[in-house]
Amino acid sequence: MAIRQVRKIGILMAAMWCVLAMPGHAADDSGQLRINTERKAVVPKGFISFCVRQPEHCLPSTPRMVTMTDAKWSELRSVNSLYNETVSPVTDHQRHGIQERWEHADKFGDCEDYVLAKKSHLVATGWPRSSLLIAVVDIPNVPPLERRHAVLLVKSNAGVLVLDNRESSVRSWDDVDYKWISVQSGTNPYIWHRVDRAP
Repeated sequence: MAIRQVRKIGILMAAMWCVLAMPGHAADDSGQLRINTERKAVVPKGFISFCVRQPEHCLPSTPRMVTMTDAKWSELRSVNSLYNETVSPVTDHQRHGIQERWEHADKFGDCEDYVLAKKSHLVATGWPRSSLLIAVVDIPNVPPLERRHAVLLVKSNAGVLVLDNRESSVRSWDDVDYKWISVQSGTNPYIWHRVDRAP
């Protein structure tokens, strides 16, 4: 009986990784956010497993920044809304029967599945892969088991923009109320960096 309870707790902890996250409040951090390329971060195990299964989505690329136009803004908002409105949030345990699996969202998915689907959609329509970065964050002011979350970042001449399954709008990452943990490299997706705030 005790072993079953421990297993149930483990599954629950994994299930709450990001699906149950609710909007938080502003963090007290100050200073401009920056990707610190001198500080390596741990690569999420789920991402590594995803790349082993689908290596074509994890290829190195040349650094590029998107120049935002009215058409680009419209496309970015449209893609964010498309997946936010058509994908229902479920846990990996509910969808795949395991605690952690990164996969493109179809009708269902958790936060990293939304991210992978949005990134693949944008790459397929001509957006440079190196400008579309997966980021891991913590959501403040929610229970510990609900804090970890993933979003898609877009490096552009308008700054770093955030596509998030918790938000209908596309905003600058400086305006989003998260604690930034790590961001994948644009040139080598197997390398991830820490995020700092410049003084």
